[in-house]
Amino acid sequence: MPNATQKQIIKEAIESFPVFATHLWHFLRLPRPTPVQYQLADYLQNGPNRRIIMAYRGCGKSFLTAGYVLWRLRKEPDTKVLVISAAQDRADAFSVF
Repeated sequence: MPNATQKQIIKEAIESFPVFATHLWHFLRLPRPTPVQYQLADYLQNGPNRRIIMAYRGCGKSFLTAGYVLWRLRKEPDTKVLVISAAQDRADAFSVF
């Protein structure tokens, strides 16, 4: 049974994608998200309904977006997600993750 502190952490992670991303990165044994990744996480959560992310190669756009999908599915399990990629194997890997 989670204690009061753990319950607060879970509540914060459910309400805030940047907080969720921090815990996801820790769970995956990745370094703490960078300032750019926190900006992207905030934009994913709070940006317009139709949005595009353009950032330099290697900043974690796909990984953050996969995490965002996990976060959204936790909040809204009936959400439908369409994965579009130039390569089928990348779209498959995204879906499997």
